[in-house]
Amino acid sequence: MVLQTRFIFLLLLPILFTTGFASPLDVAEDSSNVRSEKVSAKINKLFDMMLPSIHNFIQTHGLDPLKLQDLSEKLQGVIIHNRVLNLTNGWLQGLSDVRRANDIILSYQDKVITVDATLAFDVVDANYKYLLKDLLISKKGQVRGRIRNMQLRIIIELDMKNYKLAVPMAKIINVDKFNVIFEGNKDDPLMNAVAKAITDIFRTTIINIVNQEFSKEMKILVDEINKKIPRPDRLFDYSNVWHYV
Repeated sequence: MVLQTRFIFLLLLPILFTTGFASPLDVAEDSSNVRSEKVSAKINKLFDMMLPSIHNFIQTHGLDPLKLQDLSEKLQGVIIHNRVLNLTNGWLQGLSDVRRANDIILSYQDKVITVDATLAFDVVDANYKYLLKDLLISKKGQVRGRIRNMQLRIIIELDMKNYKLAVPMAKIINVDKFNVIFEGNKDDPLMNAVAKAITDIFRTTIINIVNQEFSKEMKILVDEINKKIPRPDRLFDYSNVWHYV
């Protein structure tokens, strides 16, 4: 509820461009005269005030810790071609320890307000139980991963023509380091042979799941906000905004 309230104020109050919360950037004018001029401002101070609400949103919506889906993948073998890797009981932790990665930009052009934000997660830990089957041989243990400096870019748009909010982008754009440790069978020749394949699957799985879950929760949040955005004739009646949240 608090996050919804602050998003509404963030997107619906043009006064941000002239208050101490916003640092105006250059105004870009389109020479074609087809598009209106673009006005942009940094809203770092306001966004930093929202971080506790974002932290709470991530925790209360099941994103930290985040349950990872079970996986079963076939691995290519040199001689035997029916190696199967099963990953189960997976968890991801650390997404609520979030900060602003760089400047948060609020812009306005052609009656569309856009917020472009990149979130940074310094350390995120993941783990799975693995079971590797290779003909008559089975190996099991734990695989743990540590992700450093993962960055997630989110773009939020409010179309002032129809007063609808949308999220055209919510995606991981950077991972500095991804370290993987196998617990159990670490000196086993079979595990050594498939270690890279497991690491690649592990990394891809984590990134895909984070993208999917953030996109899903952002869509739910946006749908709720769209139900509460004030009607056009009351948009600038700030005293009444609270009735919609």
